Amino acid sequence: MLDTARRVSVNDFPIIIEGESGTEKELLAQAIHQNSRRHNGPFISLNISSLKSESAEAALIGSYEKNENGVHKKIGVLEAARGGTLLINNLQYADPGLQRLLLSILKNGFFIPLGNGSSPQPLDLRLIVTSVSDLYSRVLEGKFLDELFFLLSTVSLYTIPLRQRRNDIPLLLETFLKLSSRELLTEPVLTFLNQYDWPGNVLELKNVCTYFSCIYHREPLSLSDLPGYILNQIRKHEQQLDITEHRILSLIAANPRSGRSFLCSRLKEEGIQLSEANIRTSLQRLASAGYIKVHRTRGGCEITELGGLVNTQ
Repeated sequence: MLDTARRVSVNDFPIIIEGESGTEKELLAQAIHQNSRRHNGPFISLNISSLKSESAEAALIGSYEKNENGVHKKIGVLEAARGGTLLINNLQYADPGLQRLLLSILKNGFFIPLGNGSSPQPLDLRLIVTSVSDLYSRVLEGKFLDELFFLLSTVSLYTIPLRQRRNDIPLLLETFLKLSSRELLTEPVLTFLNQYDWPGNVLELKNVCTYFSCIYHREPLSLSDLPGYILNQIRKHEQQLDITEHRILSLIAANPRSGRSFLCSRLKEEGIQLSEANIRTSLQRLASAGYIKVHRTRGGCEITELGGLVNTQ
């Protein structure tokens, strides 16, 4: 993806960047700008999702307004980005009127600011747009102008979710934490972070690292130090344990290196009749879920950090 972006950056045609939230689409657009012949010009960004239709139109093309001191000119992003690159974020939110305006500007090569006495202004910029949804799917649904889509989609780039490039996670952790991740975090936390699906992608990872940096104090952080919303998701999506398995987990937590015979005896004292074979099955299930470690050669079992989280529910 980066290689394609590097090669297309030297040309001046429009680009669509599509991808999930948090996959750094704007960062990619900035990199394209910096590698283009327009790198000495401005890089201007407009987020359509934060504007109503009328405000978006004025923000795009600018306006001339009368006030008590006379006519006041408000420069739009098309003029502000002259000689450089204009990035329009979240184009999927553009309503039909704004889509038609943008289509007209691209076809004609000029725009006219709102207000009396406005004259045509030449379009001199590189246009990049982003979307978190598939714009062509919106074309097929009748929600996006097909002609505008094909004008913009000379090149389409797709940012890659973090869960599909897990080898980048350790590198990003080292970058964002500004400390060695192995000094700051326990091994179970590092394992979890490498296996976590990161629905918020790089942005979420960066925020989690900022949070870790704020709460870190000498001792490495454990799973219980994860942000609350992640802890809630862990507990929500963990395998459901029956009452007996929860009790076995509690016994192992209170008695590290417990073996099957010890667990069988303690459960019997509590009126729970289980054979060692049944306990072996429960231990295998707890181990496969990551809640306990089963040691070989009479080493018994011990609870993991993840198991500790589940045991405190």
